[in-house]
Amino acid sequence: MAVPKFFEFFVPTLRALDKRSPMKIKELCDFLVEDMLLSDQDMAELLPSGKQPTYKNRIHWSLQYLKNAGLVKNVERGTYAITDQGKVSLAHDADKSIREELAKSLLVAIMECSPDFFERLVVDLLLAMGYGYDANNSGMVVGKTGDGGIDGIINEDKLGFSQVYVQAKRWDSDQTIGSPAVQAFAGALLGKGATKGLYITTARFSKAARQFVQDQKAMRIVLVDGSELAKL
Repeated sequence: MAVPKFFEFFVPTLRALDKRSPMKIKELCDFLVEDMLLSDQDMAELLPSGKQPTYKNRIHWSLQYLKNAGLVKNVERGTYAITDQGKVSLAHDADKSIREELAKSLLVAIMECSPDFFERLVVDLLLAMGYGYDANNSGMVVGKTGDGGIDGIINEDKLGFSQVYVQAKRWDSDQTIGSPAVQAFAGALLGKGATKGLYITTARFSKAARQFVQDQKAMRIVLVDGSELAKL
């Protein structure tokens, strides 16, 4: 089996600390290796730097997010314990609490990057989700001054008969994008003769903006706000 992703360690880590707290990091790693049936090959896999086993790195990241979510705490250096909130979450829906914290962290990280990075991120995300005819050549970032509101294009077929036009706005999460901005995007699509558009942002959309896209008959526009972006 492949080494679990860091988020796949969330619940097993909580379960381990619920059984025995506090626990030193080495003891926790040994427990998770046995609990998650990691093979010798899994444990031998190293990060690209070659300085740390991949599974240990992912356990450390898992603990960091669990701490951010208030589900785990440091009782001393290198020693961890589950919190009361962690016990409650484990008994109900720990995964939901952690993913909400992870989503917040992702949006914060995106806001610390450049607009160009965000445009590339959106195109890469769409390709990873299976849009486009392949994962390497069917998406492009085109955003620049005078781009008419188009930041990216996804070719759904190799010859470009069908395309999805993308606008990506990296705005503060407490901002609201209204219908005028979405109408301007629709105008840009019309100018390209396009029928499919994706407006994706770290912010949120107003009720009027969402109603506008529902009323469109000649083109299909999908709105993705910060909350949905983080989930994707």
